[in-house]
Amino acid sequence: MSVLAPYNNAMRLGQGFNSYTQKICIDDAVVIDPSHGDNPITNDGFTMRDLVLAMGYEKGDVDDNQAVLAAAEQMKPDMTVLEELQKAVNLLESEVEEATDVAAEDIVRKRKLLEQKRARLSKAKLQLASALDAVDRVQLAKHYADRGPSQLATYSSKFVDKLSEITDDMNISGSLSIKYGMIGGSARGSFIDTDKFKQSDLNFYISVKVVNQTLSMKDALVFQGIPGVSKDNFNEVFGDSFISGFLEGGEFNAVISMRVLNTEKKTDIAAQAQVALTLGPVEANAEASVKLAKAHINENTETTIQVSWSGGGNIKPKDDPWTIDTLMKAAAAFPEMVARTPQRTYAILTKYDALRSYQTLKPAALSPLFYENATLYTNALLDSYMDYKSFYKTLQSDLAEVQAGVKVYEESTDSSLSWADSTTRTRVNDERKFSPDTKGVDLAKRAVMFQMMKIVKEVDEITRDPRLATDEGRGEQFQSSLVFNERLPKAVLRKKIGANPLKTKSDSTAYPAVYDTSATGYQSDETAKIQEITNASPEFGESLRMGALMGSTTGQLFCGLDYLKPSFAISQVVVEVTNGAIAVIDLRYTNGLTSQLGTPGAGKKVTLTVDPYQNEKIVACSIETGRTDDKSPFRITAFRLYTNRGPDLIGQADDWKAAITGKGIRGGVEYRDLELKHFDPLLEGGYFKGIWGWCKYGKVQNASTGVYRLGPIWGNVAAAAFTDPSKEASGDDEQVREFLGDTWNTLSIHPWDKHTPTTSTTVTFNPAANAAPNIFCGIAALDTFGGGNMRFRAYAENITAKEMTLAVDYFGAGSILHSGKAAWLAVPVLDRDVLTGTCQTYGTFPAARKIKFSREFNVKPQVVVWLNGIDADKKDGTRIKCEALDITSTGFTIYIDCWGPSKLYWASISWLAFTPESGIVSGAFGYNQGINVDVKKQREAGSISFPQGKFAKPPKVISAFNHLDLNGGTGAALPNARLDHSIQEITKDGAKWEIWTWGDGNLSYTTSAWVAIPQL
Repeated sequence: MSVLAPYNNAMRLGQGFNSYTQKICIDDAVVIDPSHGDNPITNDGFTMRDLVLAMGYEKGDVDDNQAVLAAAEQMKPDMTVLEELQKAVNLLESEVEEATDVAAEDIVRKRKLLEQKRARLSKAKLQLASALDAVDRVQLAKHYADRGPSQLATYSSKFVDKLSEITDDMNISGSLSIKYGMIGGSARGSFIDTDKFKQSDLNFYISVKVVNQTLSMKDALVFQGIPGVSKDNFNEVFGDSFISGFLEGGEFNAVISMRVLNTEKKTDIAAQAQVALTLGPVEANAEASVKLAKAHINENTETTIQVSWSGGGNIKPKDDPWTIDTLMKAAAAFPEMVARTPQRTYAILTKYDALRSYQTLKPAALSPLFYENATLYTNALLDSYMDYKSFYKTLQSDLAEVQAGVKVYEESTDSSLSWADSTTRTRVNDERKFSPDTKGVDLAKRAVMFQMMKIVKEVDEITRDPRLATDEGRGEQFQSSLVFNERLPKAVLRKKIGANPLKTKSDSTAYPAVYDTSATGYQSDETAKIQEITNASPEFGESLRMGALMGSTTGQLFCGLDYLKPSFAISQVVVEVTNGAIAVIDLRYTNGLTSQLGTPGAGKKVTLTVDPYQNEKIVACSIETGRTDDKSPFRITAFRLYTNRGPDLIGQADDWKAAITGKGIRGGVEYRDLELKHFDPLLEGGYFKGIWGWCKYGKVQNASTGVYRLGPIWGNVAAAAFTDPSKEASGDDEQVREFLGDTWNTLSIHPWDKHTPTTSTTVTFNPAANAAPNIFCGIAALDTFGGGNMRFRAYAENITAKEMTLAVDYFGAGSILHSGKAAWLAVPVLDRDVLTGTCQTYGTFPAARKIKFSREFNVKPQVVVWLNGIDADKKDGTRIKCEALDITSTGFTIYIDCWGPSKLYWASISWLAFTPESGIVSGAFGYNQGINVDVKKQREAGSISFPQGKFAKPPKVISAFNHLDLNGGTGAALPNARLDHSIQEITKDGAKWEIWTWGDGNLSYTTSAWVAIPQL
């Protein structure tokens, strides 16, 4: 009996092979018998050797005489074999005839060997005789030279519910998939995303198999035993079969996973998929039905297409994406492509029992392994294993969302339930449920891992003895995944969220959509950003709304909701207009946050200042777009903001006039296709909160930099949420000088390996302030995952006079912050000598951002800057520094730099400006790897000194980083970025500091800025 195994480049003819685990065993377990005749490929005796000649004629490489010479040359090895066989037969005959003890083991073996040699000699003589007719065979070769490869093509398409249905069709071992934790190990089948498969409502499988009819020149039929290999280790060394040949041709496999957005339409979508994904030609009157079915699938599902093929070369244009159309076209044309570009697809496995030589030379008492009956059982093991793998990931994601406050665990109403304990890990019949809390989930995760290990162990047992698979008296070796699933805690959303806010309408219990659902024309990157925000902060839909966009998708996508919170309020907007287009938009908020889009230059600047404390708001806006010619992209040519108190911002060129038939002059430049659109709040009682869209940056402002696409963001947080500090402050200098500050580590909430996207704590001000303070905040320690981009931020929100929420979070696919530490300082809003704020910048680096103080100092202040947010590429290290330059009594410039091959996409900088009268002292200390990079330092320490007599008693000292050079080098598998520091042994005269990394952290240079605050 022969079976198939997916081909890989390590396979060789005659290798031993385990058909159950699909593991390659010893090489040359079976070799070619040189005396065996060539394999005929047709009933008229045409052989593979003749086909070689035919191929020569087809290429025009040989004539008749050359063919005869080639045939004679081909026979030289056969003549040599004949001579060698004759000598061996003569020698064995003499040894057997001269033997005195005919029953001796050695003589018995030689007698058997003599019989084999005589048979091979006879076959060789017959082959030689037939070869002498080579000249006549040349004409037969010519006859077959025009024959193309015969093909056997098999098409199949069907819905599949289990991964084992796919592995069965692809001849992939379930054992191999379990052992490696993925379909087919790292070879065929690894293209299947098992998580996507499990999460999808419908999975459609398409297979096209093409076999080109070819045979080996000669077969490997002689078993080669090895002395010392016995019945005990034969199966480990040789396996249960050997590779007797290869199938050539090609195979095309595709899995189309569909998540139905409206579950009520699942049956309809399944029927339409059956129509749209049917292989082969379609009658003309059915083409409309197929097109309609494809359209319905695109509109009502999230579809993922996973494709793998071997043979056929490049089966579709490289620039075409995989869609249902391109998939079906490629599948239909695949056999023809394979005829031109075939390759080996499968190895043919044959049991050793089929060999005469094996029956003679196999170890005594060897029992052959028969895995055929174990296949069905192993497929069930694979399905269970993948179920458990899915359980583990679901438990992890649910736990993260519960800790983030998005979900809650369902409480049981049965008070008599007995919860599972640690003994459940070793049991297969425990049906007790896991408690719906963190402790129960942690136990469930460990129990899942133990069940997966039990399945792997079972595969090992079946490998050693396949009869166990059909042993009816054998007990269960692991718990059924169906039973185990019933025991798991279930997490549900705090509020029901629609299946997809981009496609379906929310019901009355759902969070409202965070974007304008009536608008159209959202691009793929924009819908992905909406989905990202919806997933991360679904509650934003209650108080924030992203408006429709105008313009072209040129440059880099930005979105204010990456940093905005519902309580933020705008205090100032600055717009720069250059050459008739919006070059820069600078937003400033009451909490000190600033966000600048574009590259500043020397254009016209327009400023609007509002006072939310006096209930002054921006209640409407207008946006105009246009382009200079048909080939240039649309960009923003005007941006207007209107307030409820009268003063407005008119961001447009001085020569702006209403367009006539879409044309007009803007800044001396002629624009066409001009369109002006007015926007009102999308929320009741709403007002302008920020913007989102597309912007192109440059190191310096030029004709191509500026804002190309823009839309407003609205919010409706009640005006009462803002408190005018002037009405509550007492003016007491001693109270103003009561600075509060500290550091907080996420490790106080969760361990490093239980990270969540957002970790926060409530900080109570003691004593309470007279008014909500402004917060100076920075990163003081980090431990980030090296395999993903470094994306994290530290910030304060929900700030009142009594308390605030301090948070550290990470964002973006693949990014993980295992732990982080935030440093903070509360600054009284009316302190004459201290101001603080935040600046955010996107685009190219180095970058400079001008900061204007909200009030002028009486002397030039000192300025300290901290990093409080980063979005940097994981490759080539993270290098960023920020510093304050050109400081005056009215403002300063923040300089942000990124150097070398490192890439920085976004940075958030918090700043603190203070005069000597504030009593604050600042400085910096750092870690320097030095030039000897081969000797890695893990730790560096030093001391700082305060000005003599500055403090009567030890001050409060707080510090955070403003310069990072981490994980230098190249490659995707970088170590985690790990960095921490501390300030200890503080006296009135100074303190000691220490900076360190740990594990595989790679630190080149860092600087930490500190502030010392007098204590009352």
